[in-house]
Amino acid sequence: MKPAQASDAAFRMAVVVAAVVSLHVFGLAWLQSLLPVPQPLVAMKDPLFTRLLAPAAPPVIPQAQGPAAQHPAPPKVRRNVLAAVQIDRSALPQTGAPDPAADLTAQALQMPPPTPSPTPNTAIIALSSPSTESAAPDSAHEPPPPTRVAAEANPPPLQETKPPTAASPLLADLPRDSWPPDTRLSYNLSGFFRGDLHGSARVQWQREAPMGLAHDQAPLRYQVRFDLGATGITLMSMTSQGEVTASSLMPKVYEENLPNGLRRATFGGGYVKFQDGSQAEMPPQVQDTASQFVELSHRFSTGRARLAVGGVISIWLARPGGMDLWIYDIVEEETLHTPNLGAVQAFRLRPRPLANPRGPIAAELWFAPSLQFLPVRVRIALGGANFVDLMVDRIEQSATAPQAPQVPSVSPPSASSGPH
Repeated sequence: MKPAQASDAAFRMAVVVAAVVSLHVFGLAWLQSLLPVPQPLVAMKDPLFTRLLAPAAPPVIPQAQGPAAQHPAPPKVRRNVLAAVQIDRSALPQTGAPDPAADLTAQALQMPPPTPSPTPNTAIIALSSPSTESAAPDSAHEPPPPTRVAAEANPPPLQETKPPTAASPLLADLPRDSWPPDTRLSYNLSGFFRGDLHGSARVQWQREAPMGLAHDQAPLRYQVRFDLGATGITLMSMTSQGEVTASSLMPKVYEENLPNGLRRATFGGGYVKFQDGSQAEMPPQVQDTASQFVELSHRFSTGRARLAVGGVISIWLARPGGMDLWIYDIVEEETLHTPNLGAVQAFRLRPRPLANPRGPIAAELWFAPSLQFLPVRVRIALGGANFVDLMVDRIEQSATAPQAPQVPSVSPPSASSGPH
């Protein structure tokens, strides 16, 4: 074969191979487009709402007994002794009042001073994993106040923080019927973003048990959906799905549908995975932006957190961009004038600024004891003069908690029965 003919044959072979590979690539792409794209969210049927909720006298909520709850702490802490403190305890009065020596010592150790009993107007939630140890009396956990604290050249090694005992109000197991029935809150929306905003919003909560299992035998699934829309503008839609546990909600998937695209965070295996593929260790009782509405309402309605002016609520919130510990101060009780529910007393929760904020967005929340401790107002700061204000207009609920279809059981014949 001449060199020119060999070159021409090789060129033709290369063209054929390229054509075959291209056809395979396009064929696989076409087949993939026909396959359903896996979605983390599981479709749930719309609930049936049968009644409108009206303000009523809140029930008497027994406060959980146990040691005072503390702020959530990181897994490891280091004690830093700043200066030497010498105290003559013989000159101190021997009364039942708080010990000034213990207070000053606690300040030097950068620790909160011990108190004889929990402050009535403080509700600080401990976000720690449950412990199997039984609760001991408060006196057993309080070491005698030292009379002398000497500065150390080398600070002590890291010490593991001890999780709270099972008597902690947050960790107490609660019946699953303590969670509200399927509920939808509709809001009137006002605000400002490049001009005045007017529209509507809603928060919808629902739960269901898997088919074929009794309501009290199966893990309950939940969904919280938060939709905001203004005239001619879809602001955002947030959806949280997961499981209902004995003490809190356990998110599995959280999605934000924004004008610039869909973002997601997933929860599982002890980690939270964010939109960019990074992940972080999952803190106990972690929630997302949507599930926090129901989670906080449940804490207040069950007495695990006291809704009173001066209280503090701490909660880990995960979003597709990261995770932060949010601390809300209960700053005041005020009367809200709603369009259809009349005057409603509500407690205002204001978030503290984050040390390293991920953006200008922050939300103030108002919870009303007379309306099952539900969030009746939400004000979202969007940075600068921009904000969105949601005022409740209507609250719909199902009549009872959801019940899964029961599997009929067949009773075996008794020993005395026989063929006739």
